[in-house]
This record gives sequence, structure tokens and C-alpha cells, in this order.
Amino acid sequence: MAVVPTIVLPPRITPTLIERPALLALIPKVALSRMTVVSAPAGSGKTTAMLFWAERLRAEGRPLLWLAARAGIGNKASFLLALKAAGVAARLDWADLDADAGDAVWLEALSTVVEPKPVIVIDDAQLLDEATLAFIAQLSSSARDGLTMIVAARGSVGLPLARMRALGFLVEVGNADLSLTLAEATQLVTMSVGAPIDAQNLQDIVRDTQGWVSGVVIACDLYRRGAQGAGQMRLTGLRPEFAEYFHEEVLGQQPDDVRRFLVDTSILDELTPSACAAVTGNDDARAMLDRVFREGLFLNPIDQEHGRYAYHRLFRDMVLGRLMDRAPARAAMMHCRASDHFAATGDILKAVEHARLSGDQAFLAGQLDRLAEQLTYSGYLYRIDELGAELPWAVLAQHPYLLLALAWRRIRQLSFAAADRLIATARSIHEARNQSDDVSAHDNEQLDLMIRHRLVMLAAARDDMVEVEAEAEPLLAEMAESHAYLSCTLLAQLMSARRELYHFQDMLKLEAETRRALSRPGSDFASIALKASVAPTLMAQGKTQLAHRFLDEALTLARDIHGEGSGLAALPALPLAELLYDAGDLDGAAALVERHLPWCGNGDSRTRWRRATSSTPGCAPRAAICRARCRRSTTRIWSRSNVGWTGCAPSSWRKRSACSSRPARSRKPNGILPRAIRNWTANRSPRCIPRAATKASPSLGYGSRCSAIGSAARARLRIAGWNSSVAPGPSAQP
Repeated sequence: MAVVPTIVLPPRITPTLIERPALLALIPKVALSRMTVVSAPAGSGKTTAMLFWAERLRAEGRPLLWLAARAGIGNKASFLLALKAAGVAARLDWADLDADAGDAVWLEALSTVVEPKPVIVIDDAQLLDEATLAFIAQLSSSARDGLTMIVAARGSVGLPLARMRALGFLVEVGNADLSLTLAEATQLVTMSVGAPIDAQNLQDIVRDTQGWVSGVVIACDLYRRGAQGAGQMRLTGLRPEFAEYFHEEVLGQQPDDVRRFLVDTSILDELTPSACAAVTGNDDARAMLDRVFREGLFLNPIDQEHGRYAYHRLFRDMVLGRLMDRAPARAAMMHCRASDHFAATGDILKAVEHARLSGDQAFLAGQLDRLAEQLTYSGYLYRIDELGAELPWAVLAQHPYLLLALAWRRIRQLSFAAADRLIATARSIHEARNQSDDVSAHDNEQLDLMIRHRLVMLAAARDDMVEVEAEAEPLLAEMAESHAYLSCTLLAQLMSARRELYHFQDMLKLEAETRRALSRPGSDFASIALKASVAPTLMAQGKTQLAHRFLDEALTLARDIHGEGSGLAALPALPLAELLYDAGDLDGAAALVERHLPWCGNGDSRTRWRRATSSTPGCAPRAAICRARCRRSTTRIWSRSNVGWTGCAPSSWRKRSACSSRPARSRKPNGILPRAIRNWTANRSPRCIPRAATKASPSLGYGSRCSAIGSAARARLRIAGWNSSVAPGPSAQP
């Protein structure tokens, strides 16, 4: 039997070979090892790495035997013939070896110690049969330090390696070792293209290829063709060149069950056994995941336990693109299955995202209705609004919890007419369900509580504190220990209403209820706004330490959820700044103001602030609370600067009608800011107080803006050393 010459002939090294420090550092380890195993997907640079090491070892005088399984090794006999031919070409005394001889003869001949010891390189070992792999394993054990073997395969090699690994004689090289770094990818692109490449194109190539060597080479070829007249085009992503490569080298070589698994699970960003089982409908997803990973099918582990995986970006784009083009109904079904799975496991954001990607509006509305409470309680009310805006009214009008979530969002946006319509539609659904037997009494009761809760929120937004006080307390009693989130929102509104109406006789009772609400499971997110709302009342009662503790806890939790300097963190941070200022901690107050005031005074951050507060209870702009806070802030500024109101009776602010929640009106003060304040803020800081007052986000509320701005004014003026004896300037309206 003749040996195909290319089996024992090393391939030509690419002319754009770059220096790779990681591969260079492995040369001493490879030279001293008994076996080096290189496992990575197709096109990862396995052959190039082995050529690099082989040339370095041959330069040291060591005989090199190269065996390419892809070139024609089909069984053990052909492997032995190729091995003999490679040894003879390397001038080893193997001419008398017979391919038909027993393994003992071959092992005796190959295990003979020769100096310098030979290097056997086996490429594409995944194509070898079991008998050949067993012979290679026995040869490595028999020869011991008489041979250095380098074996490359896509995925696992199929050799027993545990003992060799434990003895320290094994070197393992994986996809992470072969992937190009940013500097290496840049160098390879520059050398391949022959000229500097556009920065955006370079960024796209490096991001999408994720260090995959063949992907970089294909993208460079696309760039050269584009430079020669093909025009502007995206170099990576779902391109025919990449799709053809993956189809020929990966999908086309797989059996039907593996191919079906790859296609169905391509909709998942992250693959876990449970998610794959839910999507594919098969219980053997764990075994299939392990199989796909072992075979090197562009599946990368995310954790060390190999419990979570992710496909290579370009490979997933290709498989998913074909699924969407050729079987859109199947893709929609896979997304629906994934959405149900993530909803059941509590990953609500992934659940709604897969529902959106399914393209089924009815299914999306159903999932939003199912997850509306969880999304709202987790701070994602804005996401419900974004997705709900894509749905027609005929679909929305069938899902009451989705309608009530959208109503809460409209209340925060002061869209009262829209909120009324949404609540009325939800109520009509509730009335229809009461007359049918399709829904349990418990579910109808829960829906009724939700509707009444939204009505209280709407009354609070409309500044109807009398109705808030009348409806919130009985609703709280009915909720009892359930609905921790809603209880916190009702407590915040009830506390604010009684503070506005000067009904302080029940404050102690509310404080006790507040402590109980904050201790219930599920109240973490809602506690931020509740504590921020309760703190002003505690400060007014002289309970400064408790207010300080509440605001500190709320600020810490807000930072944990949305990060330092976020809009959610500003909610407790600005009242805390006022408290610190009153306590004489000017540095602490100024630091909080400088950190968090831009969220409500910066036009670029309005969207972020609205998003952070739209799902937070107690943030509805209520004129009554706002006026009280504004009065407190501005009165302190003027009293400390020895400048009084002109033609204004502050006592009239405290006069209220016995049957109305509206405060008595007074004339506007003549001269809202003295000249020193106006000049200092206008000339010293782009985030000045008048500018912040006019640009603050509407979602924060007028009173909250005034409170924050008042704190900022006092802290900044004190820090700047403003002299209170400066005469006031001409009158200026706010």
C-alpha cells in the first residue's frame, strides 16, 4: 500500500505569520513534555501553532515526523505506513518495520531511545478511528521520554490523559490560548491588508471574530475586495463567506440530531442544560451539550464547571440567520418555548426579550401580563411601556395586569387621561370576570386590589390628598401581609398625604406599619422610595437619627441595584444632603449634591432619570408635597441671609381649609434670589441653581426639584463663603 505524500509533508506556513508571545512561551514546555494536546474549533490556528513549534524544535536538531490525518489516514494500517514513511524521511532506522507486524514490534522499535529524541506531530486527530487512537495512547505510555508527541483535534482528542496530566507530562492548549489578542489581531489585519485599516472596520473585525484566526483572515479578504471597488460593506456578521465556511467545516459534517440541536439552540445567548431541554423538548440536553463541546463545534464554556456555554458570535449568527430565513415559524416556536422557560425560572428580562423576538404580538402581550408585577417590582416598568407601545389596542385590551402596569407608567408621566382609560378598561375586564366562572375568586380579588391601588396612585398624582388618605388606609388593611411592594407605595403616599394635610395624630401608627412593611420579603426595591418619602416626616418630628439611617440604607441599596451616581440613587441622596447640611456636615452635603444633582438638572440625563424613577414608588410629582419642601428650603435660605419676602405672608401657607387638600394661595415673593446667589451660580457653575430649577426633569416633581435645589443652594453658598449681609438685587420671578 502506497502512502499519500501529503500525509507526511508539513503544510506551507502562511506568509502573514505574526509573532505570538503566548505560543513562543509554550516552546520549552512542549519540548519537555511527553504529549501536547491542542483542542480548538476549525480555523483556530492549531496547524499554524504546531508548525511554529515544530520548526523551532527541528532547528534544535530534533527529527520531525508530520502526520496529516485529513490527507488519507483511514485506519490503523494506513497510520502505521504513514508513520514509517515519516520516520524514514526523518532519517530514523525504521526501514525494516512491517505494517502487518504486531503492536509489540512497533512499540519496541518506536520506544527505542534516540538522541535527539523525535517529535511526532499528528494533525486532525478527530478523524482517526478508535484502534489508531488506542495505539497512540499505548505508544505514548511505552516510549515515555523517548518521544515528544503533539496531537491536534477539533474538540477532545479521544485519548486517556488523566494519568499523564497528574504526572505533569501533559501540555494542554485550548481555544483561549490560540485566540488572537487585540494587538495580534491588529497586526494580522495590517499585514494581511497591506495598509492601515479603518478604525471602525478594525473594531468590527476584532469584536465579531473574538480572536478566531480564520475569521480575521476572511474579513481581511473582504476588506481588500471592498477597497478594490466593492464599496462600503460590513466585513463580519452574517456574510455568505462565513456561512459557507461554517456549513462546509461544521454543520455539513454533523449527523441530523447534532445539526438539529445546533439550529434549535442558536436562539439562546447562553446555553444551559435546562434551557436547551426546554427549547428542544429533549431531556438529553446535558449529554448533547457535552457532545457538541467535545467535538469542537464553536461552543465555548462560560464557567469552569461547564454548566453554561455560548456559541461563537459569527457561528451563531450564521445558524440563527438560516433558521430565521428558512423556518421562521420554527424560530418563533423556539423563542416562545425559551420565554416560558425563563419566565418559570425567574429570569424575567430574558423571558420578555424572547417573547418579543417571537414576533407573536398576542404571545408577547400574554407574557407581559403574566410578568407585569415582577417587572414592575424589579424596576423595569419602563420596559413594559417600551414593549407595550408596539402592541395594538385590540391586543392590549385583553390583558388587565398589562393595562394596569401601563396606567402606572402614564401616572408617572402625568398623562392622566390615558391612565384613566387604561384603568377603566382593566376594570371592565374585572367586572366581566366576576360574572363568569373562568377565573377563581382569589384572582378576581387580587385584580380588584390592583385596580384600587392604581386609583390611589392617580389621586396622589393629581394632588388629591383627601382621597389618598381616605382610600389608602383601608386598602393597606386589606392587603395585610401580601404585596410588600404595593404596601410600601401606599404607605409612602399615605405618609405624604397626612404630612400635607397636617394630620400628625396617626404618624406613630404609620411609622410602626412602615417598619413592618420594610421587613417583609420583596420590599427591597420599594423600600428605597418609601424611606426617602418617610425621612422628611421623621426630620420634621425631630427623629434625625432614624431619618439618617433610613436614607443611608436606601442610598446603599440604590447603589447596589443601579450603581453609584444613578437616578435611583439620587432619590434618597438629595434628602440626605439636606439632612447633612442641617447637621453641619457641609462637605458631605456638597459631595452628595455634586454627585446626584446633575441627574435632575442635566438635559442629557433626563431620560435616564425618568427611567430610574418611573418604576419607583413615591416619585409621582405631587404639588402639595413639592410646595411644602420648596417652602422649607427657600424659607431657610432667606432667613439665614437676613433677607425677607416682599409682600408675602408665610403664615398663610399653613392655613388650610377643613374640607380641601389645597393650601391657601399667597402672592409670589418679590425677588426669589438675592443678587449674590444669582451672580455666584450664573458665573461659577454650569449646573447653577436657576438653570437646574428650569431644566430639572418633570419626572422628579416640582417639589423634589425645589428640595434638591434648596439643599444645593445652601451647601454651595456656605462652602463658597457667601456673606449674608449682601444686599438683595432687583426682583426676579422664579
